[in-house]
Amino acid sequence: MLSIPKNVVLVYSDARENTRVSTDGFVPLVAEVDSAGTPISWFFDTFLMTGLVTPSGRGFIHHGGELALREEWDWFIDRMLGNGEQIKWLNDAVVNTAKVLKTSNTADIHRVNVILAIPYPASSGSCDNRLNLVKWYVDETLKRVQSAGFTNINFIGYYWIAESWRKEADGLIIPEVAKYVESKGYGLFWVPYSGAVVDGWKSLGFRNAMLQPNFAFRDVGLERFDEIEALRQNHGLTIELELASYTRGQKMDWKHSFIEYCKAALRYGWNTKYPVGYYVGNTFVTYAKDKELFMYYRLITKLVNGTLRLTDLDNL
Repeated sequence: MLSIPKNVVLVYSDARENTRVSTDGFVPLVAEVDSAGTPISWFFDTFLMTGLVTPSGRGFIHHGGELALREEWDWFIDRMLGNGEQIKWLNDAVVNTAKVLKTSNTADIHRVNVILAIPYPASSGSCDNRLNLVKWYVDETLKRVQSAGFTNINFIGYYWIAESWRKEADGLIIPEVAKYVESKGYGLFWVPYSGAVVDGWKSLGFRNAMLQPNFAFRDVGLERFDEIEALRQNHGLTIELELASYTRGQKMDWKHSFIEYCKAALRYGWNTKYPVGYYVGNTFVTYAKDKELFMYYRLITKLVNGTLRLTDLDNL
């Protein structure tokens, strides 16, 4: 049975410097850790594994340059599912953490869910060729997952990496991809940006859609959160919370933006409407390991476990 994700942390691993996550790096995401880095309780239940940039500088998603070539899809598969690579290291982190939390006995195996990104197939090709490329990718990654025999990973599906869609380019392929993924027993997930067309997203075949407010990345006021909540309600969406240590376009600094996201999440109950997306896990690891930033890590853990209150955010 396909496990239902609740708290989904996005983790990026690609050709950019410092994006490969080590086994130890996964630990503060697998478990809530104290200021000394010792696990104290389980944390995120679902890991959305994705990436942006190939070794040649091409992209797995449109980012102003050329899209990844077919052989670079192979590179991404190896990055995620090669020997000693990202999903194995995530599995190892869960195994190691279970020993610390003393939940490693056979009757109490802790597993985390994994969702894997599908690179965007260039729309310049025919629909059949694009679909065949995605089918090959799904088949190859499932073969790798099954042969790996992960003890503490529950693979639940794929992430359609494009954050918007156009009827001409994607209106035919997305439903076919979703149908193919579902035929294998998995789900197709989506994280649209705030300006994407979300009307009818379910008819495209997506299992869930977590909407990006994009408050941190646009020159917008706090009314953006009200607008996003209205959009969420009107279209049956859930939310991705953008809690990275940077802003783009936004006039306030990242710490102020971070607090405003937390306030909005509590005000609208976004952190209890599942699945909830948390952007971005790589940064959360930095928060956990930096004494000066650890308070932001603690705020995230409280937001995820439901103990954060608006009064906790006063004077921050």
